[in-house]
Amino acid sequence: MTNAATSEQLFSLLGLDDPAAKQGILYNYKHWNKLPLSRQLAFIDLIRRSMERHEFPADGRDLVLAMLTQHFPNGSSAMNRALAPLLIKLTPHTAVPQTIALLDADIDQQDGLFYLYHLRHARDGWTPDLRRTFFRILGTYETFLGGRGLPLAFKNIRREALETLTAEEKKQYAGFISQTPALPPMPDLTGRGQVRQWKVSDFEGKLGFDASERSLANGRRMFSIALCSRCHRYGREGYPIGPDLTRVASRFSRDTLLGEILLPSRTIAENYQTVLLNLRDGRQLAGQIIPNLDYRAPNLQLAENPLHPDKIIRIAKGNIINREHSEVSLMPSGLLNLLDKEEILDLLAWL
Repeated sequence: MTNAATSEQLFSLLGLDDPAAKQGILYNYKHWNKLPLSRQLAFIDLIRRSMERHEFPADGRDLVLAMLTQHFPNGSSAMNRALAPLLIKLTPHTAVPQTIALLDADIDQQDGLFYLYHLRHARDGWTPDLRRTFFRILGTYETFLGGRGLPLAFKNIRREALETLTAEEKKQYAGFISQTPALPPMPDLTGRGQVRQWKVSDFEGKLGFDASERSLANGRRMFSIALCSRCHRYGREGYPIGPDLTRVASRFSRDTLLGEILLPSRTIAENYQTVLLNLRDGRQLAGQIIPNLDYRAPNLQLAENPLHPDKIIRIAKGNIINREHSEVSLMPSGLLNLLDKEEILDLLAWL
């Protein structure tokens, strides 16, 4: 397929030059389920480009929407990313609520940024609750340590989303449009001391439990006691500095998850690696590199404290001898040592 598909090519592909199309051949697109995902995505892209570049007949538009809307939302992230931008423009009253539901679910952060970006210009399809969800999630993404390299992108998304609001709506939503997550208070650790320097082997034979038989309320409390909530989100609990732990148990087995908590330096996600800078003046600085919008800038930006990601220092590139990745995680080890075994099992059950 070329980047400049003609109307005739598109209409032929869709069957719009066939009288049978009027009886719904497009809606029941007979080849769709037999096509590999790559062909389905190419088909959608052809529709998108043709609708952007060519006059599209009203009956053809209705047939296209009848076919596309039945596949959104979809179990495939790639399919959702292909359909969301198109449907937000064509049918915002249904697509905006559907896309917000995707945004508010357990999704990859890249998908979340993608949906925020394509929702920013939508003027129709909103309710106050949908707007509240949009700005709540935007504020959360602006706080993520792994998202700090995109400050201008988030700033533009917020600015352009605000431009779609009327003066009255801005006044109505003033209480939440600039809201960002609050750092949870330090838990009361009075009376707690080190129970044990836990190892994964200490839980051998103990991880096959039925989560419904554990105290989930106590597990939620342990999320705070172990200081997990100071750096991680779980649903709407916690603060989004490190990776989101919502549905983390669906991605990791219990023994793997326990191992990652007990040995945080064993695996470090790329976005959360600490960079060590060795300087000509003899200092070594550690932190996360914050990308410059202009790679030609003479200074490198470094955030040394993940709890204060907006506090950035600038180092002259000419003063840097070399850089390397630290093998030590930002997440300290020993966070579970204040908990007893039953409390740790409750925490794993809650997660």
